[in-house]
Amino acid sequence: MGTQFTNESISTLSADWLVIGLAESAPLSTTVAQLDETLNGLISRLIESEDFTGKLATTSSLLGLTEIKVPRILLVGLGPAAEVSLASLEKAMMTAARSISAKQNTAAAVLLPELEHKTLSTDQLACQITSAMIVGSVGQDLYRQEAARFPFQELLIVGTAAADQSACQQAVEHGTILGDAINLAREL
Repeated sequence: MGTQFTNESISTLSADWLVIGLAESAPLSTTVAQLDETLNGLISRLIESEDFTGKLATTSSLLGLTEIKVPRILLVGLGPAAEVSLASLEKAMMTAARSISAKQNTAAAVLLPELEHKTLSTDQLACQITSAMIVGSVGQDLYRQEAARFPFQELLIVGTAAADQSACQQAVEHGTILGDAINLAREL
């Protein structure tokens, strides 16, 4: 599996899924607001109709998208913005990974959340998201005869243009090592 960090624009990303973590009752970040505009307000309408609330580990899938290169988006709730921690982020991202890893050879991209009450650094977010996506895509399938989940073929962690490319890539590599180590320990 290839994991890497990118500052690439969402509109040019090439992946099977784009995972977007959104906090409960928080305004959309600039990046997500621009995407929402491209999608003709689809994300805003889901939030307004309470079909997606942002509560921790809740999800909503947007399928068959043609406005961007990525055909599917998974919105995942991060819980209240002021309470986002490494543990809650891990829970949300493992839920996301389990939701989108049902097919082999899946490429996933995860947008780093831009939180208003930022208590975690961009590096911490990148590392935790990477690790959780790797572990969540394997899960307990190690012990099943027929796998229901598959490791991602490619995992992109997507940051804003302001993110430090080098530091974030190191964090993604660290998260990859952690995720692979956890999965290896499960096999022992």
